[in-house]
Amino acid sequence: MKWVAGVTEKIPILYFRYFNARTKMKTCPTRKRCHATYELAEEALIGAHLAYRFGKGRRPVGVYQCDECGLYHLTSRGEVNSRLQKMLDEGEIQKQKEANWWEGKFRKRH
Repeated sequence: MKWVAGVTEKIPILYFRYFNARTKMKTCPTRKRCHATYELAEEALIGAHLAYRFGKGRRPVGVYQCDECGLYHLTSRGEVNSRLQKMLDEGEIQKQKEANWWEGKFRKRH
């Protein structure tokens, strides 16, 4: 994989190749949302669980590196991400969802 010279973090050239200047979003031939690093994709995975309600079997559970663009996507197949599973088991996702709900309720009042 080729890397961009002179960048403080090593970012693959493919990252720039699939960058859409109009939307400022990276695009992939698979038309899936891209994340530059595994860590960012993992944050997006957890964020999705905080922001949305998913039906059983229809939720993203993991992160993988795409063969097409070299970036990271979320997947609803395979094993559950260990960090996500830990947060689900400890009830952290539900606690944060509830906190977000109350925050939204208070914002509407004032």
